[in-house]
Amino acid sequence: MESVNALTALFAGALSFLSPCVLPIVPAYLGRLAALSAGTSRMRHALLFTCGFSAIFIALGISAGYVGGAAGRLLPILQIPVGVAVTIGGLHGSVTEVASDAVTIEVAKGVRLKFERAAIARMQKPAPEGAAS
Repeated sequence: MESVNALTALFAGALSFLSPCVLPIVPAYLGRLAALSAGTSRMRHALLFTCGFSAIFIALGISAGYVGGAAGRLLPILQIPVGVAVTIGGLHGSVTEVASDAVTIEVAKGVRLKFERAAIARMQKPAPEGAAS
């Protein structure tokens, strides 16, 4: 097993702390700790705890809407650079298996993605005989 650099572990921990699943919980958790030490009533504390969570997630939803709106306006500018990045990423992988119903691509050592036929292209009905193409 490989050893992990302490700086890498610290960075990974900070990154997981800043994730959208953890960060909204921090103020509520700190409020809970403060309320327990202050000795407030359970009902009041439960209401404040619920209101705090609601406010945080509402604020996150509103900010996600604004970011999405800004990204939508930037879409024409971002299409080419993002397309180039996706193409380069696709060229990085190597095709390891081609079957009649799927293609398997190895994107990193030991990490393989399998694309089923439906994800690669839509099914085409054969043209009737004698039809002009």
